[in-house]
Amino acid sequence: MNARFSQKTKHIDIRHYFIRDHINTKDIKLKYIPTMEIIANILTKPLARPAFELLRLKLSIISLTNVKPRL
Repeated sequence: MNARFSQKTKHIDIRHYFIRDHINTKDIKLKYIPTMEIIANILTKPLARPAFELLRLKLSIISLTNVKPRL
């Protein structure tokens, strides 16, 4: 193995084994979340309007273009 590559990826190996050990001891339980339910996608991906609005609703963010001004 290339020593230079190994030094740059050593932290990835350590994290991988750390997490794997905790999963095996049942300290961590992984749960599948469908892509369209991952709220962070609103900040990281271009989304179609319906998906954007659904995730925006989950964040409790309102659109100011639909709010009437108070007088």
